[in-house]
Amino acid sequence: MDYNIKSVERAFEIVEALALKSRLPSELSKQLNINKSTLHRFLSTLQDLGYVDKHSDNSFSLSQSFINLGVKAQNQYNIVAICKPYLLELAERFQESALLATFNGYRCQYEDKMESSYTVRIVFDSGKTAPAHAVASGKVFLASLENERLHEYMESEHFTPYTKNTITDKDKLIAELSTIRRLGYAVDNEEYEIGLQGFACPIKDAEGKTIRTICLAGIAGRIKERNDPNDIVTALLKASQEISTKMGYQASKSLITP
Repeated sequence: MDYNIKSVERAFEIVEALALKSRLPSELSKQLNINKSTLHRFLSTLQDLGYVDKHSDNSFSLSQSFINLGVKAQNQYNIVAICKPYLLELAERFQESALLATFNGYRCQYEDKMESSYTVRIVFDSGKTAPAHAVASGKVFLASLENERLHEYMESEHFTPYTKNTITDKDKLIAELSTIRRLGYAVDNEEYEIGLQGFACPIKDAEGKTIRTICLAGIAGRIKERNDPNDIVTALLKASQEISTKMGYQASKSLITP
C-alpha cells in the first residue's frame, strides 16, 4: 500500500530546488512541472510558516529559520557515537586497532579507539597526539589543507625523522600528499615507529571539509601476513564515505577502489 502524501512530496521537491539557489516561481514551475497556481499555494504556505523568503525580484529562497532547522538536526549527530560501530566492525574484521582522529593544525589527536584483540597491539589512548607528517591520519589531514595553510605548515615544521622511513623532505611529502588526494587514503609505512603500519581515510562534513579521519593501525608484519592491504583500504573508504554522508557530505565521485 502506498502511504505517500503527494502534497508533502511536492513541498520537499520545492525545498530541495530552493536549497540549490533562489528561484523565480516561473523557473520552479517549469523545473518541477507544477501548475503556477498550485506552486503559489505551496510557496505562500512555506512563507507563512517562515521557511522561505520572498525577495524584491519576486524570487524565493530558503529562510534562516529553515537553515536553523538543519543546524539543530545536525547537532543530533555526535560524530564519536556515529563512528563507534564502524571502529568496532573494522577492529573485529581485521583484528587490528581502529582509530578516530582529529587535527589541531600541526598534530593529529586520537579521539576514540577500538583496540585489537591481540596481546601485542598498537595502543593509542584517547587524547594522545602524533606528528602529522609521520602517520597516516596526519597525512590525510595535511592533504586536505588549502595551499596557503599547507605552506605555513611546511615552513613551521621541523620534520623530525622518527624512523628511517619518515618523510622529511618537503618535496617528497608534497608529492605524497598529492597522491593521497588522488587516491582518497593514506598509508603509514612504519614512519612513526618501526613495526607499526597504519591506513587512514578522511571523514568530511557538509561543506566537504575533512573533520576527522578513520584509521586502522597495527603490527606491520601481522597485517601483511593476515590481511590484504587493499581489503583494508576498501573497507576504510566505505566506512569513511558512509560516515561522511551521515555528516551531510555529498560525494561527487563514486567510491574509489584501490
